[in-house]
Amino acid sequence: MDKFSSLRGVKGVLLDKNCQEGVEGNHLVLCIKGYKVLIERGKDILSYTEDIKRSSAELRNMVKAREISKGNFDLLVEMPQTRDEVQELAMSFLTMKEELRKWYNRLKGEKEILSTLFEALPVGIVFFPKEGERLENKAYEELSKKSSVGEVSLDLDIGRVIIYKEDHRPVS
Repeated sequence: MDKFSSLRGVKGVLLDKNCQEGVEGNHLVLCIKGYKVLIERGKDILSYTEDIKRSSAELRNMVKAREISKGNFDLLVEMPQTRDEVQELAMSFLTMKEELRKWYNRLKGEKEILSTLFEALPVGIVFFPKEGERLENKAYEELSKKSSVGEVSLDLDIGRVIIYKEDHRPVS
């Protein structure tokens, strides 16, 4: 938050979900999207208007960046018209957001394809990932109830796969 300390009159910006606007010692307190902005009292507040608007937009965009990192790519990000590195950074951020949206949608589509293939396989598969939940397909559910089932186990870097298939060898 040091970048906001260069704004005239801004003495600090703190993360504070329970922020309450008012007066705190020699500072005015503004609350913007979970942040407490401390502004020096006794100065001409109107002269700070542009700086406050700018820092407010930057804080809102920071909050939006967190939402975008969670996969919410539909948020509108404000584009500051500052004609400097802040505007350039915002343009880069918007480009990155759109690239992330494309990759996310591509991965989502590929996941759907793999899930469809996984369920359509005629062999039963159970996957025990090193992290996350166990996965199994419908064929596994059916084959695990039968007695004439062969099993192959594979240990991979990402977890263990067990493949079940019907054993069609004649019983001797």
